[in-house]
Amino acid sequence: MGGAFSNFFLSNIEVTLSETPKVFLEYRNIDILIRAGDIAVVVENKIYADDQPEQLLRYHEIMTDEGAKTIHLIYLTLDGRQPSEQSAGHLIDQVKCVSYRQDIHHIINKAISLAARDAPLREALIQYETLINLLTDRTDNMEHIAEVKSLLLKDDNLLSFPSLEQAYREINIDNQLAMWELIGDRMKGEFGSLTEDSLSEQRRQGERVASYVDRKNNSRYIRQAVRLDDAPEYTLFIEQDHHLYFGIEFDQKKGTENRLPHIDAPYRKEGSKRDLRIWDYPKKMINFRSITADDILYLSKTANCEAWLIR
Repeated sequence: MGGAFSNFFLSNIEVTLSETPKVFLEYRNIDILIRAGDIAVVVENKIYADDQPEQLLRYHEIMTDEGAKTIHLIYLTLDGRQPSEQSAGHLIDQVKCVSYRQDIHHIINKAISLAARDAPLREALIQYETLINLLTDRTDNMEHIAEVKSLLLKDDNLLSFPSLEQAYREINIDNQLAMWELIGDRMKGEFGSLTEDSLSEQRRQGERVASYVDRKNNSRYIRQAVRLDDAPEYTLFIEQDHHLYFGIEFDQKKGTENRLPHIDAPYRKEGSKRDLRIWDYPKKMINFRSITADDILYLSKTANCEAWLIR
Protein backbone atom coordinates (compact mmCIF):
# COMPACT_ATOMS: atom_id res chain seq x y z
CA MET A 1 0.00 0.00 0.00
CA GLY A 2 2.93 2.34 0.70
CA GLY A 3 4.02 2.55 -2.97
CA ALA A 4 0.47 2.87 -4.25
CA PHE A 5 -0.29 5.53 -1.68
CA SER A 6 2.82 7.51 -2.61
CA ASN A 7 2.03 7.30 -6.32
CA PHE A 8 -1.58 8.32 -5.65
CA PHE A 9 -0.39 11.43 -3.83
CA LEU A 10 2.03 12.35 -6.62
CA SER A 11 -0.49 11.77 -9.40
CA ASN A 12 -2.96 14.07 -7.67
CA ILE A 13 -0.43 16.88 -7.66
CA GLU A 14 0.39 16.08 -11.32
CA VAL A 15 3.87 14.69 -10.78
CA THR A 16 4.90 11.59 -12.76
CA LEU A 17 7.84 9.39 -11.76
CA SER A 18 9.36 6.61 -13.85
CA GLU A 19 11.04 4.88 -10.90
CA THR A 20 9.98 3.78 -7.43
CA PRO A 21 10.33 6.87 -5.24
CA LYS A 22 12.20 7.21 -1.97
CA VAL A 23 10.79 9.54 0.66
CA PHE A 24 12.95 11.53 3.09
CA LEU A 25 11.76 13.62 6.04
CA GLU A 26 13.62 16.78 7.08
CA TYR A 27 16.37 16.20 4.52
CA ARG A 28 18.75 19.18 4.74
CA ASN A 29 15.89 21.25 6.20
CA ILE A 30 13.48 20.21 3.41
CA ASP A 31 10.21 19.11 5.05
CA ILE A 32 9.53 16.29 2.58
CA LEU A 33 11.83 15.17 -0.23
CA ILE A 34 10.76 12.54 -2.77
CA ARG A 35 13.51 11.25 -5.08
CA ALA A 36 13.24 8.97 -8.08
CA GLY A 37 16.31 8.85 -10.31
CA ASP A 38 17.09 12.35 -11.53
CA ILE A 39 13.69 13.68 -10.44
CA ALA A 40 13.24 15.48 -7.11
CA VAL A 41 9.99 16.58 -5.50
CA VAL A 42 10.51 19.17 -2.76
CA VAL A 43 7.52 19.69 -0.44
CA GLU A 44 7.69 22.80 1.74
CA ASN A 45 5.02 22.63 4.46
CA LYS A 46 3.92 26.08 5.67
CA ILE A 47 1.19 26.10 8.28
CA TYR A 48 1.84 29.38 10.11
CA ALA A 49 5.58 30.01 9.90
CA ASP A 50 6.88 32.79 7.65
CA ASP A 51 9.05 32.17 4.60
CA GLN A 52 12.78 32.40 5.09
CA PRO A 53 14.88 34.46 2.67
CA GLU A 54 15.70 32.43 -0.48
CA GLN A 55 14.37 29.28 1.18
CA LEU A 56 12.92 27.63 -1.93
CA LEU A 57 15.84 28.88 -4.00
CA ARG A 58 18.24 27.11 -1.62
CA TYR A 59 16.31 23.85 -1.81
CA HIS A 60 16.33 24.02 -5.61
CA GLU A 61 20.08 24.65 -5.58
CA ILE A 62 20.65 21.71 -3.20
CA MET A 63 18.81 19.34 -5.52
CA THR A 64 20.65 20.71 -8.56
CA ASP A 65 23.98 20.14 -6.83
CA GLU A 66 22.91 16.57 -6.04
CA GLY A 67 22.27 15.81 -9.71
CA ALA A 68 18.52 16.27 -10.06
CA LYS A 69 17.54 17.20 -13.62
CA THR A 70 13.84 17.79 -12.96
CA ILE A 71 12.87 19.53 -9.74
CA HIS A 72 9.26 20.01 -8.60
CA LEU A 73 8.75 22.64 -5.90
CA ILE A 74 5.53 22.00 -3.95
CA TYR A 75 4.40 24.76 -1.59
CA LEU A 76 1.84 23.34 0.84
CA THR A 77 -0.27 25.75 2.91
CA LEU A 78 -3.70 25.79 4.51
CA ASP A 79 -5.27 27.86 1.73
CA GLY A 80 -2.98 27.37 -1.28
CA ARG A 81 -1.32 30.78 -1.10
CA GLN A 82 1.81 31.57 -3.08
CA PRO A 83 5.28 31.75 -1.52
CA SER A 84 6.91 35.13 -1.14
CA GLU A 85 9.25 36.41 -3.83
CA GLN A 86 12.04 36.59 -1.26
CA SER A 87 11.73 32.82 -0.80
CA ALA A 88 11.19 31.67 -4.39
CA GLY A 89 12.90 34.46 -6.32
CA HIS A 90 12.97 33.89 -10.08
CA LEU A 91 11.52 30.40 -9.57
CA ILE A 92 8.19 31.68 -8.26
CA ASP A 93 6.33 30.76 -11.48
CA GLN A 94 7.67 27.19 -11.21
CA VAL A 95 6.27 26.60 -7.72
CA LYS A 96 3.10 24.50 -7.50
CA CYS A 97 0.84 25.70 -4.69
CA VAL A 98 -1.12 23.00 -2.87
CA SER A 99 -3.67 23.56 -0.11
CA TYR A 100 -4.80 21.46 2.82
CA ARG A 101 -8.32 22.86 2.42
CA GLN A 102 -8.86 21.59 -1.13
CA ASP A 103 -6.04 19.43 -2.48
CA ILE A 104 -4.97 17.41 0.56
CA HIS A 105 -8.56 17.04 1.74
CA HIS A 106 -9.48 15.64 -1.70
CA ILE A 107 -6.47 13.31 -1.72
CA ILE A 108 -7.30 11.96 1.73
CA ASN A 109 -10.91 11.29 0.75
CA LYS A 110 -9.76 9.29 -2.27
CA ALA A 111 -7.07 7.48 -0.28
CA ILE A 112 -9.61 6.36 2.32
CA SER A 113 -11.41 4.37 -0.37
CA LEU A 114 -8.09 2.81 -1.45
CA ALA A 115 -7.44 1.69 2.12
CA ALA A 116 -10.77 -0.10 2.53
CA ARG A 117 -9.05 -3.42 3.31
CA ASP A 118 -6.38 -1.93 5.56
CA ALA A 119 -8.21 -1.02 8.78
CA PRO A 120 -5.28 0.66 10.63
CA LEU A 121 -4.35 2.78 7.62
CA ARG A 122 -7.97 3.67 6.92
CA GLU A 123 -8.41 4.76 10.54
CA ALA A 124 -5.24 6.85 10.35
CA LEU A 125 -6.49 8.54 7.20
CA ILE A 126 -9.87 9.30 8.76
CA GLN A 127 -8.13 10.82 11.78
CA TYR A 128 -5.82 12.77 9.47
CA GLU A 129 -8.86 14.12 7.64
CA THR A 130 -10.30 15.24 10.99
CA LEU A 131 -7.15 17.21 11.77
CA ILE A 132 -7.15 18.81 8.32
CA ASN A 133 -10.75 19.84 8.93
CA LEU A 134 -9.63 21.50 12.13
CA LEU A 135 -6.68 23.32 10.57
CA THR A 136 -8.85 24.67 7.76
CA ASP A 137 -11.84 25.55 9.95
CA ARG A 138 -13.99 22.75 8.56
CA THR A 139 -14.78 21.60 12.11
CA ASP A 140 -14.14 22.51 15.74
CA ASN A 141 -13.44 18.94 16.89
CA MET A 142 -9.92 18.26 18.25
CA GLU A 143 -10.70 15.28 20.45
CA HIS A 144 -8.55 12.80 18.56
CA ILE A 145 -5.41 14.80 17.76
CA ALA A 146 -3.16 12.83 20.10
CA GLU A 147 -4.34 9.63 18.45
CA VAL A 148 -3.78 11.15 15.01
CA LYS A 149 -0.19 11.97 15.87
CA SER A 150 0.58 8.46 17.08
CA LEU A 151 -1.07 6.88 14.05
CA LEU A 152 0.76 9.12 11.61
CA LEU A 153 4.12 8.41 13.19
CA LYS A 154 3.44 4.70 13.51
CA ASP A 155 2.69 3.83 9.89
CA ASP A 156 5.21 4.80 7.21
CA ASN A 157 2.47 4.56 4.60
CA LEU A 158 1.98 8.25 5.41
CA LEU A 159 5.52 9.33 4.60
CA SER A 160 4.21 10.96 1.43
CA PHE A 161 2.53 13.58 3.60
CA PRO A 162 4.17 16.32 5.67
CA SER A 163 4.29 15.62 9.35
CA LEU A 164 1.40 17.21 11.23
CA GLU A 165 3.23 16.92 14.52
CA GLN A 166 5.03 20.13 13.57
CA ALA A 167 1.73 21.79 12.70
CA TYR A 168 0.27 20.78 16.06
CA ARG A 169 3.31 22.24 17.84
CA GLU A 170 3.05 25.51 15.92
CA ILE A 171 -0.64 25.88 16.73
CA ASN A 172 0.23 25.43 20.41
CA ILE A 173 2.99 28.06 20.21
CA ASP A 174 0.85 30.53 18.27
CA ASN A 175 -2.03 30.21 20.73
CA GLN A 176 0.17 30.71 23.78
CA LEU A 177 1.96 33.67 22.20
CA ALA A 178 -1.38 35.28 21.34
CA MET A 179 -2.52 34.68 24.93
CA TRP A 180 0.53 36.48 26.30
CA GLU A 181 0.12 39.35 23.85
CA LEU A 182 -3.49 39.77 25.01
CA ILE A 183 -2.39 39.76 28.65
CA GLY A 184 0.39 42.28 27.98
CA ASP A 185 -1.84 44.63 26.00
CA ARG A 186 -4.55 44.63 28.67
CA MET A 187 -2.06 45.18 31.52
CA LYS A 188 -0.38 48.07 29.69
CA GLY A 189 -3.73 49.62 28.87
CA GLU A 190 -4.86 49.42 32.48
CA PHE A 191 -1.67 50.10 34.46
CA GLY A 192 1.05 51.44 32.14
CA SER A 193 4.48 50.14 31.17
CA LEU A 194 5.41 46.52 31.79
CA THR A 195 8.47 45.49 33.77
CA GLU A 196 11.68 44.55 31.96
CA ASP A 197 11.27 40.85 32.72
CA SER A 198 7.86 40.74 31.02
CA LEU A 199 7.57 38.68 27.86
CA SER A 200 6.35 41.65 25.82
CA GLU A 201 9.57 43.51 26.65
CA GLN A 202 11.79 40.73 25.31
CA ARG A 203 13.16 40.77 21.78
CA ARG A 204 12.38 37.20 20.71
CA GLN A 205 9.00 36.50 22.20
CA GLY A 206 8.08 33.71 19.80
CA GLU A 207 11.33 31.86 20.50
CA ARG A 208 10.75 32.23 24.24
CA VAL A 209 7.30 30.66 24.02
CA ALA A 210 8.61 27.95 21.68
CA SER A 211 11.33 27.08 24.22
CA TYR A 212 8.66 26.71 26.89
CA VAL A 213 6.51 24.48 24.67
CA ASP A 214 9.56 22.38 23.79
CA ARG A 215 10.53 22.15 27.48
CA LYS A 216 14.05 23.42 26.94
CA ASN A 217 16.35 24.08 29.89
CA ASN A 218 15.65 27.27 31.87
CA SER A 219 12.36 27.85 30.08
CA ARG A 220 9.89 27.19 32.90
CA TYR A 221 8.71 30.67 33.79
CA ILE A 222 7.04 33.22 31.52
CA ARG A 223 5.39 36.32 32.90
CA GLN A 224 3.88 39.73 32.27
CA ALA A 225 4.11 42.22 35.12
CA VAL A 226 3.58 45.90 35.92
CA ARG A 227 4.53 48.08 38.90
CA LEU A 228 1.82 50.20 40.46
CA ASP A 229 2.45 53.90 39.83
CA ASP A 230 1.19 55.02 43.22
CA ALA A 231 2.89 52.14 45.04
CA PRO A 232 5.98 51.07 43.02
CA GLU A 233 7.05 48.62 45.70
CA TYR A 234 4.18 46.39 44.56
CA THR A 235 4.08 44.52 41.26
CA LEU A 236 1.06 42.90 39.67
CA PHE A 237 2.01 39.79 37.73
CA ILE A 238 0.66 36.91 35.70
CA GLU A 239 3.08 33.99 35.47
CA GLN A 240 3.21 30.58 33.87
CA ASP A 241 4.94 27.52 35.25
CA HIS A 242 2.95 24.36 34.66
CA HIS A 243 -0.20 26.43 35.21
CA LEU A 244 -1.05 30.10 34.89
CA TYR A 245 -1.37 32.11 38.10
CA PHE A 246 -1.71 35.77 39.04
CA GLY A 247 -0.89 37.87 42.08
CA ILE A 248 0.92 40.76 43.77
CA GLU A 249 4.52 40.78 45.00
CA PHE A 250 6.49 43.17 47.21
CA ASP A 251 9.95 44.57 46.34
CA GLN A 252 11.99 45.23 49.49
CA LYS A 253 14.33 47.54 47.55
CA LYS A 254 11.48 49.93 46.79
CA GLY A 255 9.54 49.82 50.06
CA THR A 256 10.00 49.37 53.79
CA GLU A 257 6.76 47.68 54.80
CA ASN A 258 5.02 44.79 53.10
CA ARG A 259 1.30 45.20 53.67
CA LEU A 260 0.34 42.08 51.77
CA PRO A 261 0.23 39.88 54.92
CA HIS A 262 -2.58 42.12 56.20
CA ILE A 263 -4.81 41.60 53.18
CA ASP A 264 -7.86 39.62 54.21
CA ALA A 265 -8.66 37.68 51.06
CA PRO A 266 -8.73 33.98 50.12
CA TYR A 267 -5.46 34.14 48.16
CA ARG A 268 -2.53 31.76 48.38
CA LYS A 269 0.50 33.16 50.19
CA GLU A 270 4.17 32.46 49.61
CA GLY A 271 7.39 33.63 51.28
CA SER A 272 8.30 35.24 54.58
CA LYS A 273 6.54 38.26 56.04
CA ARG A 274 9.03 40.70 54.51
CA ASP A 275 8.90 39.28 50.98
CA LEU A 276 5.48 37.64 51.05
CA ARG A 277 3.50 37.60 47.84
CA ILE A 278 -0.11 36.62 47.33
CA TRP A 279 -1.39 34.75 44.31
CA ASP A 280 -4.01 32.36 42.98
CA TYR A 281 -5.02 30.34 39.93
CA PRO A 282 -7.77 31.32 37.48
CA LYS A 283 -10.97 29.31 37.70
CA LYS A 284 -10.14 27.23 34.62
CA MET A 285 -6.97 25.21 35.17
CA ILE A 286 -4.78 24.49 32.15
CA ASN A 287 -1.60 22.44 32.49
CA PHE A 288 0.59 24.06 29.85
CA ARG A 289 3.32 21.45 30.28
CA SER A 290 0.88 18.68 29.32
CA ILE A 291 -1.66 20.69 27.37
CA THR A 292 -4.60 18.82 25.88
CA ALA A 293 -6.15 19.18 22.45
CA ASP A 294 -9.30 20.60 24.05
CA ASP A 295 -7.27 23.29 25.81
CA ILE A 296 -5.43 24.21 22.61
CA LEU A 297 -8.76 24.60 20.86
CA TYR A 298 -10.08 26.66 23.78
CA LEU A 299 -7.09 29.04 23.62
CA SER A 300 -7.43 29.42 19.85
CA LYS A 301 -10.54 31.54 20.37
CA THR A 302 -9.81 35.09 21.55
CA ALA A 303 -13.20 35.38 23.23
CA ASN A 304 -12.36 32.39 25.43
CA CYS A 305 -9.05 33.92 26.49
CA GLU A 306 -10.72 37.20 27.35
CA ALA A 307 -13.43 35.48 29.37
CA TRP A 308 -10.85 33.32 31.16
CA LEU A 309 -8.18 35.93 31.88
CA ILE A 310 -9.70 39.37 31.72
CA ARG A 311 -13.28 39.36 32.96
